[in-house]
Amino acid sequence: QGWQVAGGDHTQWAGYVADALAASYATQNQLDKGLAIIADALQRDKDDPQLYFRQSAIFNKQGDYDKATQSAQNCIDHNANYLECHEQLAVLNYTNKQYGKSANAAQTAFKLGSIKTSVYYYGGLSYISLNRCNDALPLLRTGLDFAQKQNKTSAISDFTKVLSECGDTVGSVPVTESAAVASATPKKR
Repeated sequence: QGWQVAGGDHTQWAGYVADALAASYATQNQLDKGLAIIADALQRDKDDPQLYFRQSAIFNKQGDYDKATQSAQNCIDHNANYLECHEQLAVLNYTNKQYGKSANAAQTAFKLGSIKTSVYYYGGLSYISLNRCNDALPLLRTGLDFAQKQNKTSAISDFTKVLSECGDTVGSVPVTESAAVASATPKKR
């Protein structure tokens, strides 16, 4: 009912209503309804990055990683500093074996202040997949630091294991942003 009211009144911005409804449908596993709401809202508010983020999240939940990736990229195309979409792309690009893109998305999410451990984990794994352990270490150490602060036991174990595979036995030493960015920036060859 709220969507009908918001959708019919073109003087009101309806994206937030569509996002809330789509998120609610997604929580209830009514993914097609959530996507339909987002599609309607995008007809009207096609520049709203949050709608693309929600669409990406629902496609991801459906297991349609290609569409999820495209929606997250659309989000960034509308707002280059939209943290949640960079976080989403770090994981999705890793899933799609686009390791360079995953690492870049993780670096951007880091610069934008992400505290999601999955971003650092998959960004680090992406660098490892590219045979760049030295570039992976700052992301993995930062992710481990967040996992410890957030008391995520399983994530701590995962980070410790991957860090040791890269030869890091300390692993719990957090790095500063400038050190992580400097070492994780792709080097020209």
